[in-house]
Amino acid sequence: MKVLILGASGFIGLPVAQAFVRAGHIVYGQTRSAEKAKLFAAEEIIPVVAETENTAAYLSLIATVDAVVDVMGGVNTKTTSALVLSATLDAVKRRRPPSAAKLVYVYTSGTWVHGDDRKDIITDTTPTASAQSSSAGGARRSRRWLRIPR
Repeated sequence: MKVLILGASGFIGLPVAQAFVRAGHIVYGQTRSAEKAKLFAAEEIIPVVAETENTAAYLSLIATVDAVVDVMGGVNTKTTSALVLSATLDAVKRRRPPSAAKLVYVYTSGTWVHGDDRKDIITDTTPTASAQSSSAGGARRSRRWLRIPR
């Protein structure tokens, strides 16, 4: 399987990319840093150096990859993820052969859903800002399923 990891040099992205490599998959790792891209060679990760917002730099791979794993981080994650998802859908429609299997798209928000908080301890049970402002009934979770056309 061929996998594109967005944010492959990050706290979550690097272990995910390494796990795919260990499992025998071909892994493309997007990173913003040329320095970090040099480290990918030792990990058998094919580097794609580009800003995440520069989707043209890596979405040409959509025609041949089987999965995209979005583990990018940053303060503007919500906006950037929406941009990347929209561009990915467009790339699937324009570049992916009709006979190709459905593209798998995995998204994980990481810890940035809590904002750029560098003083408080954040755990997996810490409510996000949007959950804290939700009704008195407590935090609500929602799932969105996305169908990516063939």
